[in-house]
Amino acid sequence: MGTLTNKVFWYWELFNDDYGVQFEKNDGFKYLNALINEKERLWFFVEEKREEPKFWVYEGTINSIQKVIKESTPFEYYIVSKKFDWVICENHHGYLIAAGDSMIGKLKQYERLLFNYHEN
Repeated sequence: MGTLTNKVFWYWELFNDDYGVQFEKNDGFKYLNALINEKERLWFFVEEKREEPKFWVYEGTINSIQKVIKESTPFEYYIVSKKFDWVICENHHGYLIAAGDSMIGKLKQYERLLFNYHEN
């Protein structure tokens, strides 16, 4: 569990009941449009690493958010439902991490399709 200090802190470590899938090429953002309705308006939190963490907050659709991520150098980000019922982020280890029942279910289902996993 992370601690709130002025040192490096990973907010995704605070998620309860989360689920993560690793993308070895750090390209998990390419699959977000399979998980999120393209018409849904979202909050996009971009973390700027500094001595004191700083977040930039934007509103947009998943397609516009994916374009920004694709054209940027790697960074940690959080995409949040405007109803605040789910969050998905990509961390510096190449994991897409979901919290909130609906997004966890979608990520698990997509993982099975993408990687041809079968639950026992």
